[in-house]
Amino acid sequence: MIEKFIERISPDLRNKSGSVFYTGVDAFTGEKDLYLLGLNPGGSPEEQANETVELSISHILENESKNWSAYRDESWQGAKPGTWRMQPRVLHLLNYLNLNPGEVPSSNVIFVRSQRESNSSDEANELINNVGRFILQS
Repeated sequence: MIEKFIERISPDLRNKSGSVFYTGVDAFTGEKDLYLLGLNPGGSPEEQANETVELSISHILENESKNWSAYRDESWQGAKPGTWRMQPRVLHLLNYLNLNPGEVPSSNVIFVRSQRESNSSDEANELINNVGRFILQS
């Protein structure tokens, strides 16, 4: 399933600063009770220019651990893994629901990074419509 999803990501987006997946292959295998869907990756497109959509895709496909979660296992902004901004809140929610963070699929609707939701609003409708078409075709 995840390979089909990756194939549909526009080549125009792949070199832009952003992120697609927040969990590994285990999360996208089989039926799941919950799917975490964020609007878009935060941060600075300038300061994180090397953190591209393509790198995000490669990370999920090449990561040795299939049970991986950006919320639990990644260091964001140099902080200890699982401790930066929304990471602890997501981990708290999943713990409360007795769910393994590496088994809950998580991604963004808009893959391109922006510091605020309003910065991405110009292209948001088009990108969300593309996601809707993907879901309907899958």
